[in-house]
Amino acid sequence: MTRGEALLILFLGMVFSVAGLPTHCDRVVPMWCQHIPSQVQKQSLAGRSAGRTGCDLMVARCGALRGGTGRSGTEGGWSRGTLYLIVGNTMCGLLRGFDTGIIAGALLLISSAFHLEDSPGQLGIIATSATIGAVLGTAIAGRVADTLGRKRALLLGAVLSCLGSCVCTAASTVSALLVGRVVSGVAFGFYSTAVNVHLAECAAPASRGALLTLPQVAVSSGIALSYLYSVIVILWGGGFRAMLAASSVMSVGVAFSVWLMPESPRWLLQEGRGEDAKEALCQLRGGPTKAVELEWSELASSTRRSEVASAGDKGGRSVGKGGWGLHALFRERSVVRSLAVCCTLQALQQLSGINAIIYFTPQVLQEAGTCSMFTTLLPSLRRHPSACSLLATLASYLPKLPAILLAMYLVDRVGRRMLLLTMMPPLAGSLAALAVSLSLPQSCWYRSQMALLSLSVYGIFFVLSLGPMPNMITGELLPTDARGAGMSVSVGVQWVLSSLVSVSFPILCSSIGTGPTFMCYSAIMACGWFFVLLCLPETSGVSLESLQLLEKEKERKRTATLTKRCKRCKARA
Repeated sequence: MTRGEALLILFLGMVFSVAGLPTHCDRVVPMWCQHIPSQVQKQSLAGRSAGRTGCDLMVARCGALRGGTGRSGTEGGWSRGTLYLIVGNTMCGLLRGFDTGIIAGALLLISSAFHLEDSPGQLGIIATSATIGAVLGTAIAGRVADTLGRKRALLLGAVLSCLGSCVCTAASTVSALLVGRVVSGVAFGFYSTAVNVHLAECAAPASRGALLTLPQVAVSSGIALSYLYSVIVILWGGGFRAMLAASSVMSVGVAFSVWLMPESPRWLLQEGRGEDAKEALCQLRGGPTKAVELEWSELASSTRRSEVASAGDKGGRSVGKGGWGLHALFRERSVVRSLAVCCTLQALQQLSGINAIIYFTPQVLQEAGTCSMFTTLLPSLRRHPSACSLLATLASYLPKLPAILLAMYLVDRVGRRMLLLTMMPPLAGSLAALAVSLSLPQSCWYRSQMALLSLSVYGIFFVLSLGPMPNMITGELLPTDARGAGMSVSVGVQWVLSSLVSVSFPILCSSIGTGPTFMCYSAIMACGWFFVLLCLPETSGVSLESLQLLEKEKERKRTATLTKRCKRCKARA
């Protein structure tokens, strides 16, 4: 076996092992459901009374999942439709992460290929051009997902990824390279929007948190894979074209895996395709069981309520006619409030500095002197400083991968809100520690070790908190007829701030210093903790339809309280 064949087998093995990571996870039951006696579970499944509340439905769901069937009616495991769902959406996230991270290694070679050593501004534009395309992608992805379906939106994203990668590979000028990265960024927008909507609508309530963590698992794995692939290309003596061409090959596998996935039952029902929706639901749940009939009844009744509500609004969306759900976002105060919470979470995610760290970690670690640690261990790396900085980046990134699996385990047991409240303080602390390490004098012997450790700790607590939670909660809080549009608005906020952070990071570092810049991110995270404490509801273990009813009930009580206070003030006056 030649060295090239060995490296190729290693690379493909990582791709398929990462893509298969989540598929072995069993059904997850929230902690508060595990103590429910089996007799209560049987009673909660025995018939559907007219006065059943959201809590009754939650208990019934958990009982069904604990005693339900898996693949084709057998005990344990996922159904075949759920496996296709997991693999398809994981591959989308894997490609998005790979395409995001590969530019960090490619920039090290692009600067010499296009003679941009003295043009850091152009390098910054190349690095952030994909996020600009992602803003454009999210602006249209919600409409495409609502009009054509979640699967077709993802298939279109795979086509755009392949096209963007081919343009970048064939680029002979910086302008052509920018066009290719923008097209790839549009695909990012489709993945960011459609993947989370599709998973939220297809997952069972008790395992929805674990499945909605999949995009973060896949994106983080894809970024780590891109760092490793970049190191292999540099050591092999290849150029940036060999790095950027890999995405076109991966996009073919993404398209095939997406084609196998079932369509969202909620979207099909919203379009008036009841039989197709029921067939897709049975495919996802493993057969027509009592729990599936219960879920189908709830879906149908929720769709009828949405149809009645939309019929009263001239610009609203009606079932079976397709269309754009933007008007539904502002139809009710509860939806507007939920959208504001989702957008704020997306803003907090980006203001933690995550994309600045992804794009500029090699430069930050070079500033901290971390590369000298690796050249001491591997003297041969002194001839490849670019590979050395990427290896240091990979070393700081690898601890994130097991942490994401831990997040999948905890998110349905601990809850979204509690996980954020618990993990955000260490996240802010790690940013503060990184800021302190970069402010130490160059002669300090533990400066590089402290910087590397701080970045690793930051990555761990990020994937346990702000990594998966914003997209997960956005997919859960918004109603079905507004979910595509709401996800576009929410993810649009994410990508706009991502661009601003990526562009402003080198400017801030040159003006106030790298350490103070990370200290600002730490202060923002401390403020964000209070927002989560005061404004974020818990969504764990609750069906999407029950969440909508609970949010409407909260808004009704809030309005009634304000009305009473106004009346008291008028009476006193």
